[in-house]
Amino acid sequence: MMETISKYDYFIKSIKEGQHLYRDWIISIFTVVFGEKSSSPKPFDLYHNESGNCVEVFVDDKWMKLDNVKYLEIPYIYHEVVPLLKAGDIGNALEDVKNTTWGEMFFNQRVLYYSAGTYIGYMQDPISLKKIGSIFAKEMLDNPKPGQQYEDGKLYVRDLQKFGQAIQDLGNYEFFVPSVDKRGLSAPPNNETLKNELFEKYKDQLGDTVIQAKIQDELVNNYKEYIKGTPAEGFIYKNKSINTAIKRMFLLHGVESGFGGVQKPIIIKKSLDQGMDTKEFPMLMNGLRNGAYSRGALTQLAGAGVNLLNRMFQNILIDVDTSKDGVKGFCGTKDTVEMVITNNTSFIGRYMKVNGLPKVIESTDLSRTTPVDLYTPLWCKASGNDVCSKCIGDNLSKYPKSMGTVITKIASTMMDKMMGSAHAKEQVLVKIPEGWLK
Repeated sequence: MMETISKYDYFIKSIKEGQHLYRDWIISIFTVVFGEKSSSPKPFDLYHNESGNCVEVFVDDKWMKLDNVKYLEIPYIYHEVVPLLKAGDIGNALEDVKNTTWGEMFFNQRVLYYSAGTYIGYMQDPISLKKIGSIFAKEMLDNPKPGQQYEDGKLYVRDLQKFGQAIQDLGNYEFFVPSVDKRGLSAPPNNETLKNELFEKYKDQLGDTVIQAKIQDELVNNYKEYIKGTPAEGFIYKNKSINTAIKRMFLLHGVESGFGGVQKPIIIKKSLDQGMDTKEFPMLMNGLRNGAYSRGALTQLAGAGVNLLNRMFQNILIDVDTSKDGVKGFCGTKDTVEMVITNNTSFIGRYMKVNGLPKVIESTDLSRTTPVDLYTPLWCKASGNDVCSKCIGDNLSKYPKSMGTVITKIASTMMDKMMGSAHAKEQVLVKIPEGWLK
């Protein structure tokens, strides 16, 4: 009789032999791969045996039956719970981890341990690339200069490059993971009952924007409970998509404020899935008109600001040649501003006053917990309207004619905020802390 190996043991054995670095192995465990049984198998090969209604794996120079996996079943579902991950079985799991998943185990080994070793600890759902990126941004050091050595227990630029490569590799694997089920594509069974109760309860206050937001919030929160524990939760459907697209499609259309701000917002009860009430057709069309107008008008407004700022500041130069106090590119100002730079990488390349002269801020300076005296264009004494390279910093000094373009970022930020306000915005209730308005 063929020996049996548990899913856990096969997975960990494969990981420890580096199979997680190979595309073929990854696809074979997270999808169903058809093919003939190899007469010269490679270690950890996987084969779907139709006659035996099982999946076989090649481990320790012999074929073994993978426990609890039938023919044409996906061997490993990314969100399937693994009750206990033993310490050390995944590189950055320094202690036992309860209720993790195959997907988390794979991601931690393939991405986090591959790039950062044990510096970034084992992560569980929700795994946020933004959070991981912030760790690199705060704690990453420049690669050592020639003749210097990498130090253990620190993050370097090379580690960020490996992280980016690992994420890119994941995007190149041609397989899909289950992400929705019928609950993610329908309204909760109690949605209509709850909606009718809310409209009846607040029937005399439906014109009140606070009540409108309250009704929407209750229906949205009910939907979030409905999809809790499904693959869609936090993966395909996040707060923004639930509060806008999903709400309108399945729960209720929600609030329309019309066009031009001359009409009071109304709350539309039917969802798009339920069809359209002709009585509300004018308000729906006005909402579409408002969206179409705002897209163009707000873009134009901010775009005009970009052009205006560019014209105003296009003749300002960064002076990299003037020398004062024996320092090239320095205007000689004695004035600075106190600034805390702790763990803020945006200050790298700027200059602080040390012993009365400019010193460039390096990544090693970000560990300071006390304020530094920072040189700033506010107090620059360069001729005319120009600024010196020490007051503006090294990053911009590489492009002495860039000031006009850089300053337009102000208007670009305005455009981003304006366009954000014109797209997929909904009324929400915000709880103000007691005493905050006193």
